[in-house]
Amino acid sequence: MNRKLLILIGITVQTAAHILTVRYTRSQSGELALTSSMVTMCEILKLTVCLAIILAQCNLNPVAFVSRVKRECFSSWNDFAVLMVPGLLYTFQNNLLFISLSNLPAATYQVLYQLKLLTTALFSFLMLGKKFTPFQIAALLVLFLGLALVESDKSEEKVVGREGQNQVLGVVTVVLSSLSSGFAGVWFERLVKGKMSKVKSIWCANIQLALIGVVFGTLTGVVYDGAEILEKGFLKGFSPAVWLAVLLQGLGGLLVSMVVKYADSILKAFACAAAILVACIGAMFLFDFQITSQFILGTVFVIGSIVMYSWSPSWSSKSKSEAEEKKET
Repeated sequence: MNRKLLILIGITVQTAAHILTVRYTRSQSGELALTSSMVTMCEILKLTVCLAIILAQCNLNPVAFVSRVKRECFSSWNDFAVLMVPGLLYTFQNNLLFISLSNLPAATYQVLYQLKLLTTALFSFLMLGKKFTPFQIAALLVLFLGLALVESDKSEEKVVGREGQNQVLGVVTVVLSSLSSGFAGVWFERLVKGKMSKVKSIWCANIQLALIGVVFGTLTGVVYDGAEILEKGFLKGFSPAVWLAVLLQGLGGLLVSMVVKYADSILKAFACAAAILVACIGAMFLFDFQITSQFILGTVFVIGSIVMYSWSPSWSSKSKSEAEEKKET
């Protein structure tokens, strides 16, 4: 099995399991873990894993390890400067994730979050000069219709119920998270494939992002949860399920960056569609999610649009800069 397929299978399983686990942790009675603490711990985990991988690549030689990390991760402060944008947005997005899943069923969230396809396409057009084919435009229209059907649907989880939940807040945070994801993803793609190409390892790029995430996550905790952290501790409410959610989210951040680097759009589309199906089936068993015909229709439209969008021929036009270079020659 090749590397691309392994990465996509990994992100399919990780995405569905993560959504279901976070929803479980946010729907339990008793003391909830602080969102800021969970986000910060995810970044610490990601940082630790990346450092461990680089150490292994250096054959456990501490001198070679320190030299490589210093050379590839800390030789250019300009890299940190340009990564501040996606780093901040990813931290913001991760916080929104917990708010969304505190107010929306897991399956509903997973489908609505596919709005990120539309926002990513928009920012790719604005920032990278990419163009849409007619087939892709049709796919985005189908996506919008599917999202509208799911958003207006009344499906709910019988095990959890709607008490204490705010569906409007959940939908708003999904929209904001999708905007953040689209912009940060395109920004990071441009860095990885352009200005950041001199970074020899995707793991070093993730070390930089994780360090930024730890700083922003800690600041968020101090500002919004400082009093509660002082009173009950940074790891207040951390149960085995919360630790699993942290592990899955940290793993997801690494898988996403690997997808940007190695995978093609068609495999990503199938992984995304598979994750939706797995999340919906998991929600039915874990939370007794009551699926309506409207939800099914909307989900089919969303999955179909993802496959349509990615199955279409590659972007019809190159970036503006490439087009200009071609004219000059």
